[in-house]
Amino acid sequence: MFKFKKMASVWAVTLCTTAPALWAAQTQSMQDYHLSVYHGAQEQVSDIELFTKMPNKEVFFGVSCSEMSPFVMVQMVLLNDAVLLESPRLLSVSYKIDGVVQAIALQGIVTVVDTAEEYSNKVRFELATGNAKLKLANLQQMQAHYNQLLDALQNGQQIDIRLEHKSIGVRDYVFSLNGLKPLLAPYTEVCK
Repeated sequence: MFKFKKMASVWAVTLCTTAPALWAAQTQSMQDYHLSVYHGAQEQVSDIELFTKMPNKEVFFGVSCSEMSPFVMVQMVLLNDAVLLESPRLLSVSYKIDGVVQAIALQGIVTVVDTAEEYSNKVRFELATGNAKLKLANLQQMQAHYNQLLDALQNGQQIDIRLEHKSIGVRDYVFSLNGLKPLLAPYTEVCK
């Protein structure tokens, strides 16, 4: 089990930049994941975020869902010495869940944060729409692909992610998926 004290504040920065005014978060940890639940003005659940950390590195992986977005957000946050890039980039992404290469192609959109409070790369994983395998004609098809990705994450034990770009070469990351499914289960409606 990891210590999540610092991670909660880092991940909250990510969500707070994408969500409207939210009430204070409820938090919970299980196995390798930390969950934050945010309530909107009507006091119903409006946003959730789940994340884990690589052992001995300031590298985080997580999933965020919001009632304001039709899609699940899957991303990595790399802090301080783990930062790869100093400017935004589009990365090639390949990944395996439990050793199986996944059919849903992703690309990584890197955002750089360089302030007095935070030095990070945020890598948001999006559907790679340029891939011939992935023909997206409408919003429902995109939602279906994101839901397939979320289901695969929930049912897996480990995700291996490979990021590639000519400026960084190949970088590999491994994250546990243990704890994601039971923490997400009560909030599936926010993610669909």
